Amino acid sequence: MSLYIGLDVGTQSTKALIWDAEIQTVVSRGHHSYGLDVDENGKAEQHPSVWIEAVNKSLAKALKNITDRQKIKGIGVSGQQHGFVALDKKNIVIRPAKLWCDTETHNEAEDLSNIAGKEISVRYTASKILWMKRKEPDSFKRLDTVLLPHDYINFYLTGQKVMEAGDASGTGFFDIENRNFDKKTMMAIDDDLEGSIPKLVDQFKPIGSITREISELFGISKQTIVSPGSGDNMMSALGSGILQSGTLAISLGTSGTVFCHSEKCIQQSDPEISAFCDAIGGWLPLFCLNDCALELDALTDRFGLNHEDLAKISSQNPNQKEGKIYLNKILNITRSLKRGYDKIRNACGGAKEIRVVGGGAKNKLWVQTIANTFNSDISVLSEFDTASLGAAIQASMVNGCKNNQDKSIKEIVKPNS
Repeated sequence: MSLYIGLDVGTQSTKALIWDAEIQTVVSRGHHSYGLDVDENGKAEQHPSVWIEAVNKSLAKALKNITDRQKIKGIGVSGQQHGFVALDKKNIVIRPAKLWCDTETHNEAEDLSNIAGKEISVRYTASKILWMKRKEPDSFKRLDTVLLPHDYINFYLTGQKVMEAGDASGTGFFDIENRNFDKKTMMAIDDDLEGSIPKLVDQFKPIGSITREISELFGISKQTIVSPGSGDNMMSALGSGILQSGTLAISLGTSGTVFCHSEKCIQQSDPEISAFCDAIGGWLPLFCLNDCALELDALTDRFGLNHEDLAKISSQNPNQKEGKIYLNKILNITRSLKRGYDKIRNACGGAKEIRVVGGGAKNKLWVQTIANTFNSDISVLSEFDTASLGAAIQASMVNGCKNNQDKSIKEIVKPNS
């Protein structure tokens, strides 16, 4: 038996699962939730220490029922994209990380777009670095290393500061077609920024083994390898089996995304389509709808009912206020996702299958609404946490295991006639 750990460090929680590569099954899991620091000006931040605590607690929970921890052979890390982790020369975090959902840096994003001659989203890392340079010059003077959230967890596990093409392609200073850093855009941020960016590593090789401290903390072998990992969308694509053209995924999480695998780089002609690299040497064109599941979560808080209760009311008493509002919200979100699906399908040259993943895939009313709105069969996967699963699968792959996801489809939801 060979076991692999998958970690997904998200915006609202960190999830850990342990995957048995021989029987292709998740055998244990853990979870730890947290909040973020926001204000009315668009600030959205988390201190990386929150992620470390969450990794420790969620992994401890996942390992609780593993009697022989020496069977754990590798760890893979998925992380929320675009966040800016700033380290000084002593590897101390300089300030809380600005997250993908931080829009306080909109002026910097606009300025960089004009200078670089390409659209650089306010969500991307580039604008957050320039914001710190302008707004917190003393902190910027201390900057020695720029990391993304999943890179920081890799550093915590191994002591290695590296990047890989998938997550790096969401920085705003990456040449996506040629899979290397864009020095022109780096220079637009700061003349010396290039020296703060870690080296790119091979996506198919381990970045190293865990440190002695991590080995002792969790009782696992010092020989446990850590794979390069990637951003959550890249790892979700791997975990949901989006490995070849023709299969599209709809991820229902904090944000809603639609993505597919492409053998060639999709040029960024549509501002709603992000052209990312994936985690297996290809590309990942992606449509993102912000505040997706958060809008539905707000209704559960408003009515004091959970999703299951609201879905039941929507189905059985469609004219009741709570159910009507809940269903209308699902419809509106789904129509927006359909717009993104049409864009991604056209960019990728068609779709033979649609897979729904993420926490929202547990909501049967939502999945049925997607099937009806898209007028298409929808594949629901047996594992909803595809980002952490993808991280575990990547760790197994770089350690020599073959990836076989024949058991990934749980059911097919058909549109109502």
